[in-house]
Amino acid sequence: MTAVVLLGRNQAEGACLRSIAARQRRRKITEKTQELGKLIPGGNKMNTAEMLQAASNYVKFLQAQVKLLQLMESMHQERKESHLHTQELQVLLASPTIQEKLYSQEKCLVPRELLQTIANDE
Repeated sequence: MTAVVLLGRNQAEGACLRSIAARQRRRKITEKTQELGKLIPGGNKMNTAEMLQAASNYVKFLQAQVKLLQLMESMHQERKESHLHTQELQVLLASPTIQEKLYSQEKCLVPRELLQTIANDE
């Protein structure tokens, strides 16, 4: 009879340990979700599903901005244009406020010279 009681106690302890581990995982997920919400424009006002979708969209937006800057740099090197425009654009794109504004309006900052070059190439 004692063995049955001990087995029951071991099972209860195992269930308790699993419960504690699950609680810790949920707490960690909550913390990381809150951290992500701080990085995404408007993220602190969204539920988790909306935030994950917004995070995906925001990462794609930022990747597009990086590609644009890389393209501008290669064009700048080819044409030896004024470095001032590139510096101004980089300052604007480095601003979290500008990034949030562009993202919220689904816009991408593109210099006029780049658009003219693309139009002329077609």
